[in-house]
Amino acid sequence: MDMKKVELIGNVLKVVIGAVGVILCLMIIFADKCPDSPNELCDSTIPIIGYATNLSFIALMLCGAIALLFGVVYFVGHVKQSKGTLFGLVGLGVIAGISYAMAADEVYPEWEKMDVTAQVSKLSGMGINFVLILLALAVLTALFSEVTKLAK
Repeated sequence: MDMKKVELIGNVLKVVIGAVGVILCLMIIFADKCPDSPNELCDSTIPIIGYATNLSFIALMLCGAIALLFGVVYFVGHVKQSKGTLFGLVGLGVIAGISYAMAADEVYPEWEKMDVTAQVSKLSGMGINFVLILLALAVLTALFSEVTKLAK
């Protein structure tokens, strides 16, 4: 497909989704207030909020899927130029594995009341470790960059 057509379709979808979002937003803002309690919305307004939320989720998933699809298509079409991306993805996989190995699967009694399992605890710990490792790498990279600038 020609890239101009893809751009046109993307722009049309962007405008349509934005227009529907604006319309739903205005419908929520100017929705009728209940006469009994002026700080609450009437039952007729609640479905509009549901539609707006569902539209947001659908648009988010659609845009994420399209971004991944274009990324994969570009990667497959330009493998030699995408070596850095491949190394970065492998590096993230290694960091995720290290984070998972470091995470504890301990479940406290308070957590058991909320149906937290050992796997959920381990995955939560993995996420925290993953973010902390990436944060440390970002700080080290910034420091290294500044030191090398001073050395030049």
